[in-house]
Amino acid sequence: MDGVRFIHRTLRGMMNGVEQASANMDYSNEQQVGALTGQFQGLNFVLGTHIHDEDVLIFPLIEKHAPDLVPNYHADHEHDREVLNRLNTLIGGLATQSPAERAVAAEQIQRDAVALHATSELHMQKEEQILYPRLNKHTSDEEQWKVLGVLYGKLPTQMFPMAAPGMMKVLNQDEREEQLRAFLKVMPAANLKVFVEHAPKGMTPAEWQELNRRMPALAKL
Repeated sequence: MDGVRFIHRTLRGMMNGVEQASANMDYSNEQQVGALTGQFQGLNFVLGTHIHDEDVLIFPLIEKHAPDLVPNYHADHEHDREVLNRLNTLIGGLATQSPAERAVAAEQIQRDAVALHATSELHMQKEEQILYPRLNKHTSDEEQWKVLGVLYGKLPTQMFPMAAPGMMKVLNQDEREEQLRAFLKVMPAANLKVFVEHAPKGMTPAEWQELNRRMPALAKL
């Protein structure tokens, strides 16, 4: 299920961004606090939605064929939800805190950002090495495209100005083409148009021109 691998790559980039920002920022700087807040809000939505969609759409497909596997992945999700909720409270509270309070919060934010990145990375590796090969073995391409259509259709367009360049930046040209072809196949046209408006910001003009040559359908959106 390669579409999920691309989502994983996007999440890896977003988690790394939050981890690096939380470790290197000046917590007394309002602009930097605002930037971290925005970064985390994006991660919180994308990761939270991905966790939910795996729970309700993907895991049930696997559970029919490998019921022993799924509980371990649910447990990982519960941990990630807990850390996300804590980070949401900590980062969301920075705007109204004193410098002393921010200094205390910063230590926990940094620890949780590192923990979330590390545990989520292990979880995604387990999915890619064990869970999704099992899914590919027991489900048809039609079933998988149906699931991906639901996942892609739920992506909120308000996130695309940040998410589209971020996704394109972490992919090479062949991966960009594969991902965009998947979007062309199952993403609602209006949503895809917004994504494509912002995708070029994550690559050079020459790379975008090349993708348009590979996929003339992009110019028709």
